[in-house]
Amino acid sequence: MRALCLCILLVSIHAQTSWPGFRGNGNSSTAAKDLPTNWSQSKGIAWKHEISGYGQSSPVVFNDKVFVTSSVGEMKETLCVYCFNLSTGELLWKKTFASSHQHKRSKMVAQSAPTPVVDEKAIYAFFESGDLIALNFKGEALWKRNLTKEYGEYKGNHGIGSSLGQTQKSIIVLVEHEGPSYLLSIDKSNGKNLWKNERSPRVSWASPLVLQDKIIISSNGVVEVYNAQDGKRLWFMDGIKKNTVPSPSCTDDVVVIGSSAKNWCMAIKRGKDPKVLWKASVACSFSSPLIADDCVYFVNRAGVLYCVDLKNGEKLWSERLPGSMWASAVNAGKYIYFFCKDGATVVLQKDRSKFNKVAENVVEVKGTSVYGVAATDGYFLIRSGREIIAIHTQS
Repeated sequence: MRALCLCILLVSIHAQTSWPGFRGNGNSSTAAKDLPTNWSQSKGIAWKHEISGYGQSSPVVFNDKVFVTSSVGEMKETLCVYCFNLSTGELLWKKTFASSHQHKRSKMVAQSAPTPVVDEKAIYAFFESGDLIALNFKGEALWKRNLTKEYGEYKGNHGIGSSLGQTQKSIIVLVEHEGPSYLLSIDKSNGKNLWKNERSPRVSWASPLVLQDKIIISSNGVVEVYNAQDGKRLWFMDGIKKNTVPSPSCTDDVVVIGSSAKNWCMAIKRGKDPKVLWKASVACSFSSPLIADDCVYFVNRAGVLYCVDLKNGEKLWSERLPGSMWASAVNAGKYIYFFCKDGATVVLQKDRSKFNKVAENVVEVKGTSVYGVAATDGYFLIRSGREIIAIHTQS
């Protein structure tokens, strides 16, 4: 049985008390203690806050601070970063910035979709306008850039959706569109480029997975691995169909790829001579594949959950969830949590033989969708378009 490589980031964080980026450590697995399993609109909600405007990013957590982003206005002309106290829900600060490149708000175009990253010194937030900003924990700007002004206007129908990645020293930015695309490493301390990798035009919204000193990318027909230190491409595999939205998941020696095309969700052996280990007769949508122990979980556009064998891709079982998913599932101890768009959460006990439901919990999301979650000791942070909700074991 392959062990998950949980040391995704070489940053000074406490795994049990932080959720530092998109899908936490990158694989959506957590060692957080005492996570809740049962909650409702009247039970288990520690606090909640309305968020100005709208946003589709996930919350990030560092120790006792929760961060989330949004954009405000019909032209998304104002960009927002919020910092909350985890225990009390107190709004510690809210910083707003003028967007450097405005676009008319639309349900079909990203709205503050990129999830920020956080480390022991700062939060780094990226917006579809191309604005990239670093703030310290007091909300003071350390540096700011606009990648759209530097490298060209985004060309595509749905905006930027790729979240940031990070190493100990750098932020990893992936921008893929119908114009000149790029993979960029930026020094956290000063906002300057460490390296820039030019990429051919392609439309994709998947996020890079940073695993120790490697950057793993699954995007629009290709899977690639880069050296995080110098941007050199180490290996690639092309000819893949419709892997434009879900981000990859990884073990020590296998990359699992999600695709919206049936029979194209697959596992690839990592290394200089990569090869396809299996293709599963399933598809997935916005939610990225989840590796948990010896199984892989995919959720398709209709909300059907598939459990397949990590070793050979054999379908073990399938079950329809209460709804479709945008947020990625969370692997936590003996449970897996599936957060549906309409506010329902299904808690499963890990069981490769059957759909073993422990609980089904519902919170109101006021006509929006659940876009992302964060997990930390005792808490889930659920983010809808206009609200952040803290679920706590003792509440």
